[in-house]
Amino acid sequence: MKDTMDRREALRRITMLAGGTLCATSASAILSGCTPRQTSDYASLSGDEARLLDALVETIIPTTDTPGAAEAGVSAFLDDALTHVMSPEDAAFFKAGLTDADGRAGGSFAALSGDEQAAVMQDLLDNPGPERSQGGGTFFNVLRDLTLAGYFSSEIGATQVHRLQMTFPNYDGALPYNGEGAWAVHHIAR
Repeated sequence: MKDTMDRREALRRITMLAGGTLCATSASAILSGCTPRQTSDYASLSGDEARLLDALVETIIPTTDTPGAAEAGVSAFLDDALTHVMSPEDAAFFKAGLTDADGRAGGSFAALSGDEQAAVMQDLLDNPGPERSQGGGTFFNVLRDLTLAGYFSSEIGATQVHRLQMTFPNYDGALPYNGEGAWAVHHIAR
């Protein structure tokens, strides 16, 4: 048995140590991303607003034989839109719509039965209230459109409701279609 180490062995050991360190930190980062988002983790929404939004989006796309909008993380998608995409005026309009929905419910939309929630949603549709200053659109229309966008761009919407078709790096325009769900497109570049 030799007591000295040659250069190749030293490099092999350094690579193993560095690789193990990278794997441990990568695994930690990946696993932390797998935990469900807590209502306290929202940037723009309070815990009560997040619970209300979960109930609203779940009323729009309820759980059936596939997961609903709340399980798909649509509230987190909407929180990101409020924080990073919407203008301050549009975000304030949206939050005012949340308050209005709770007010129409008599205090707590989330505490209502399914039929009562559907009645409040119908009231929001029939008696929409003010429109956004830029681009028009009522609270209900904005909520519905963003719920659909968030749901069908989520992993659940793209894989369990639609069929996921990766469009990059190659395109096959003649894939067989046997009556399955509509196609969902996943863009690799973010």
